[in-house]
This record gives sequence, C-alpha cells and structure tokens, in this order.
Amino acid sequence: MSLPIYPILNLPLEIQSRILRFCYTKPLPLSSYSTPVVQTELPLAVSILRRASNFLLQEADRHFLESWKTFSMAADFPDVHATMQSGTHFLLQVKRAEPRPLTFGFNNKSRFIGLEQVILNFTSEDYIAFFDVMLPPFDSTTWTTPICGSAQHLSHTKHLVIRFGDRFSNPWYGCEDPRWTDEAPDAPPTAWAPRFRQNTCSHGLLIDWILSFAWANRYLQHLDSIVLEGNIQPSVLNKWTKIFDEHMTNPENEYVPDIQSIMERGLVAVREAARAAAKAAAEAANQTWDPLVWTWDPSNWNPADHYAPLCECEVKCDILRYRKLEEDTEEDKAVMENRRAEIDLIWSQAAVQEKWVEVTNENQDESLKWVEW
Repeated sequence: MSLPIYPILNLPLEIQSRILRFCYTKPLPLSSYSTPVVQTELPLAVSILRRASNFLLQEADRHFLESWKTFSMAADFPDVHATMQSGTHFLLQVKRAEPRPLTFGFNNKSRFIGLEQVILNFTSEDYIAFFDVMLPPFDSTTWTTPICGSAQHLSHTKHLVIRFGDRFSNPWYGCEDPRWTDEAPDAPPTAWAPRFRQNTCSHGLLIDWILSFAWANRYLQHLDSIVLEGNIQPSVLNKWTKIFDEHMTNPENEYVPDIQSIMERGLVAVREAARAAAKAAAEAANQTWDPLVWTWDPSNWNPADHYAPLCECEVKCDILRYRKLEEDTEEDKAVMENRRAEIDLIWSQAAVQEKWVEVTNENQDESLKWVEW
C-alpha cells in the first residue's frame, strides 16, 4: 500500500481542517480590479495544502471566508463587498492564477460572506471619503469621489479594526483648493501656503473628527467590536475606546458628536471678534450699537486658517507618528495586542459551534457534513 504524498491526508478530516485553519496566520489582503473577481494572497502553507485533496481545497475556501481581511485602499472595499455578497458569481484569484469559483460558498450553507472581520489601513484622504467626513475643503462637490460614504458597505462586518498607520498623515498637504495653495494677501513674502502648515494635529483632532463623522453617520453602531490601532493620541484613543465599550453595554445611552462645531471650527471666534469690533467702532463714533440689527459677513471666516489644526497635544503628533519616544512603543504594542486578543475571544464565543461528520457516498469519496449543535 503506497502512502499519500501529503502525510496530512492520513489524519482525520477534522484534524486536517484544523491544521489548515492554523495556517491562516495573517489577515488576507483583498482587492478587486474587475467584477466578479476578488484578488488575494494566501499563506504559502495554504497554497500548498489546498492542492492535496478536494476536501482541503473546500476547507481552504471555507477558512478564507472566515479569516480576517485587510484593505489598504478605500476604493477596493465597495467593489469587493458587491462581489462577495453576490455569492454564486464570486470568483477568487490568488495572485496571478486563473480566477475560480469557491468550492465552499453560499450553496454549501456558509454563514459568511467573507467580510465579517475587517482591518482598514487607509490614508487620511481615504478615511475622509470612506466615512463621508465633511471637513473643508473635502465637503465641496469638486472634491467628491465615488467612494464617499462607502462605509455603508460595512453592513456585513461584525469585527472591525481601524488602523492609523504610517500612511496616515495630514490630508491638507496635498490639497489643491486655492484657499490652501495660495498665500494670504497680507502674508509676508516668506510665508508658506496654508497646506504646508507645520505642527498639525493629524493624529489627535483629525482622527477624532474622522471617528465623530463615522459615528454620526451611523456606520459603526452595528459592530460587535471596534479596535483602534496605530499612531493615535492617547486622549483620543481613550475617548473612543470608552465610547465603543459603553455602546456595547448600553446602546440606548448613545454619544452624539458635535458635528456642527467641527465643520465650523473658528467661526464663532471670528464672528465674536467682528461683533466686538463693530461695537467698539460704534462707541468711538458716539453711535448707538444695536446687536439685534448687527450683521456680519461670513466670508471673513477663512477655513484655511483653521484646517489643518495646529497640534496642542502634550506629545506632538509629528513625534508620535515617527515614534521618536521609545518608551511609548512597547506600551502601545501591549495595549493593541490585548485588544486584538479580546476580539479573538469575542469572535470564538460568538461563532456557532460546529462538528464534522465524515460522509462517504458513490459520488464523493470524502467530505464534511455541516452540522450545527
């Protein structure tokens, strides 16, 4: 009797499946360049084992659906979501291989569409568009992109990680709006355009604003867990971690962000300054100043003076981003690892218990019958 080329085939089917599951050690990157094809990269061990038998190929597809997925471009998410939720028309392409349909999909009673566990690792511009963040000048129709508000496609996601990594930076730096590219008329010759403003609060206020719009637009409330990772000011991380945790335990007591004040940063101060100047001018001219009939020109408020905001954090955002404080690195890493461990525990507890039953018939030598307890 000859032994199989792959010793794993000597093991019971349940053990084969579990070994294959452990090979999915990292989140899988997803992208979509043409419908209905979804592209990914599988771990080397999975790429080898899934060729050993039809059963392992089926289980590789099932574990693919259940595994963590990561996205680095916001434009990919709506396309991948539209493709994967279609079920029967879903084709998987591993690197440059020929696209093929899944052997374990909706016809096999899968409870997953494949986007239940998602990691987002976008640029600041992508996050602004994805969560429909209405900050000047990104609230103008000239900037609007097809991916604006694409976070609505998180509807099938249960566990979400939002990562503000090294690709996340000041979005106004590349802004082409004339209010940010041109120097102010009264600025000195050596002054820089507003988009080149230094010491901006890109990892404090900006992240807080992005999450505020995501929450106000109700893109996150349905999730079972949310984790923030990357370069985030501790005050912002603590604030939103508390908001997420409280929502999980008491959804009726919901936090309501002050979106209006975010969109009109500095407007009140400019209006009050104009009001004080008008009152002083009236008093100097011995005239009666009536605040009820006083009006002011909103064009005196220039959003380029207030966006991007200057950093007033205890540890400046530029220092936080480039990790110049070594004492923070290990602590942040430990916190993030604990949060990811909590997600894994929640996911394992929420999953429906399964057992495998070996089935043998004339048409199929080996398979698993899906049985729910």
